Amino acid sequence: MTNSIDLSNYEYIFSSTEIKNLKKKNFIFGKNGTGKSTLCEVIKKKKGEKFDVRLFQGFESVLSENKKLNSIVLGEENKQIQEKVDEKKANIKDYIIKKVNIESILNSLNGIEEVEKDQILLNYEKAKKDFLKKENEIGLFYKKSAGELTIQFNLGRTYNRNNFRTDIFNSKKLLEEEKAKLEKMLNENEKQIIFEPTLPIINLEDYLKSTKSILQTKVEAKVIVPELENDPEKQSFAKTGLELHHENDHCAFCGKEVTSNRITKLKSFFEADEILDFQNRIKKGITKISSVISEIEKIELLKQKQFYSQFSVKDVNQCIDDKKREYIDFLKSCKVKLEEKEKNLFDDNYNLKLEVPESFIHIQTNINDLIKKSNEFTKNIDLNKKTAKENLILHYVAEKCEEGKLEKLQGEIEILKTARHNAKKILDNEIDKISNGKKEIEKQITLENSEIKRLQTKIKNPEIIIQKINEKLLKSGKTNLKLKYIETEKHYQILNSDGTTREITEISTGEKNIIAFLYFKESLDSPELNTGKPKIIIFDDPMNSNDDTMQYLIISELEYLYNRKDLYEHFVLLTHNSHFYLKVTHSRRVRRDGKNAYEIDNFIRLNSDGELTNIIHLKNKKEDFVTQYGSLWKELKFLYEHDKKDFMCNTIRRIIETYVVFNGISGNKNAESKMLFNTNSHYSEVGDLETDTNGYSREQIMGLLRQYFQDNNAIKHYNNYWKE
Repeated sequence: MTNSIDLSNYEYIFSSTEIKNLKKKNFIFGKNGTGKSTLCEVIKKKKGEKFDVRLFQGFESVLSENKKLNSIVLGEENKQIQEKVDEKKANIKDYIIKKVNIESILNSLNGIEEVEKDQILLNYEKAKKDFLKKENEIGLFYKKSAGELTIQFNLGRTYNRNNFRTDIFNSKKLLEEEKAKLEKMLNENEKQIIFEPTLPIINLEDYLKSTKSILQTKVEAKVIVPELENDPEKQSFAKTGLELHHENDHCAFCGKEVTSNRITKLKSFFEADEILDFQNRIKKGITKISSVISEIEKIELLKQKQFYSQFSVKDVNQCIDDKKREYIDFLKSCKVKLEEKEKNLFDDNYNLKLEVPESFIHIQTNINDLIKKSNEFTKNIDLNKKTAKENLILHYVAEKCEEGKLEKLQGEIEILKTARHNAKKILDNEIDKISNGKKEIEKQITLENSEIKRLQTKIKNPEIIIQKINEKLLKSGKTNLKLKYIETEKHYQILNSDGTTREITEISTGEKNIIAFLYFKESLDSPELNTGKPKIIIFDDPMNSNDDTMQYLIISELEYLYNRKDLYEHFVLLTHNSHFYLKVTHSRRVRRDGKNAYEIDNFIRLNSDGELTNIIHLKNKKEDFVTQYGSLWKELKFLYEHDKKDFMCNTIRRIIETYVVFNGISGNKNAESKMLFNTNSHYSEVGDLETDTNGYSREQIMGLLRQYFQDNNAIKHYNNYWKE
């Protein structure tokens, strides 16, 4: 059932294209000219096909085309008619007795009575029993298998025999390797995101070229020492000795005294500028290579514990190890040659042949790919584990179906299903044949029921509605306003005090409106007007043109009406009168159960910006009108002057409730006034407009209110608002 009102064709009036979420009760406030009447017509037009839309728009809306107030029938009790109805019902019972013999045969076929069952029924029951037995066998297999899977995969109550049966269609056995992989994946704990390591980028070609350049460099001694010339081994000993000995020491190699002249000569030989520069160059090369070797040695292998089991680091780590070894071997070879050159500076007979290893780039790519896969798995671990679990479940479903020979069981049950179907068809055909004789008797029963309905229509009375209206007018003080049914005209007129009548169009506007309102309200119960569709009841400005003395009657009737929840599907009240709006919605807005009234009912404001009307759904009481405390006292004064004691109590209750809330004091403790004013009562959706004031004068009622304020040390407050 739709719960919105489409306004897309009324963009020239409303800024919104629809009123969303039409609730059970809807209260709409809008000043004149904001489109209230248009809104009513839209609801009637849009919803008229599915709903019985009852729209009240004042006096003219209830008159017939000939400007008459047509009669409406309501039901009443009628003893004579009821006796005839009872007679027809007795006839129906006689026909039912005649059906007993036929039904006895049908009972033997249907097995619903304690009679001997027909063989056709027995045949069907056996076929059905055999089928159910096999179905139960398969069902137990489903249940047992689902229970085992529930325990195995900790599925709780989310998996049962129905899930198992559904999974059969998608089940598939996995290879052992696939199954083991999924089981490992299912047991994985979530890993931290892995950051990609950066392997060193080393240009070994440059190191090889630099090493070869040093090895092929030849330096000449500036001072010739005959015993060292062309003898690298002696040069090496001499250089070492120069570093170890001082003047007048004895040589550790030959035992001779080291003279100052000898030291000077050797220094000239070894420490010439060119030679020193070359030595520094060799040292820097050795240091650089050592540093690079150290950097390569620090390259760490990937840790398997950082990765999921399906992402093995073994092959990548092997590649890293191999490449580290290649690099280190290559660089150590270069280093050894440089160390040899350092010892034999004047020897240029070096031949260095090395193959340059490939770079780490390919390994870096493999590492990044592996880390990316692992990180992606981490990001989607819940989905991956869910998928793994689902595939494993489907594997075990297939396995259990195979072990339980489900295919054989399903073939057997199809045979039994066919046998049951055939037996049921034979039974149904026999029952249909026997039932034909029963139908003739049922036709007679139908005729009798039709006659009962016809008699019941005679119970309806067009005068009931005016009796109800006249009683309410009298109770509200309208002693000179009374309706009479004119049977010849089938409509209602005004009854004058002298017994004559006049047309309803001849009374005042206010009197027309109150009669029209009561007439419309009572007509909602007329069986004659009932369409069978759910009702939408709409009141468009029901207080329009009414004097203030009638507003309490209208409010009371509306409150009674909108609390008859079984009468309608939607109740819509539109008004431009803020005072009336606050009064009629009070029992819906002011709740004592703590709930937000604006979430339960719709409270809508129509605001015009001069061009279009904005439709505002109020969300809480802060957005709604605020009842002025002083206006309640003015209202009480008005009711006091017009001696409306029943309505006075309702207003007093609201005064006390407002005072209690704003001053943070306890409620009314006086038993007598508490009962009369109904303060501190449990929340009721119906306003207390029916207070029994018998035995109390208006002065006594005000005396009880004065006593309440005096008990709360607030007599000055009372005197400030109530001037005798």
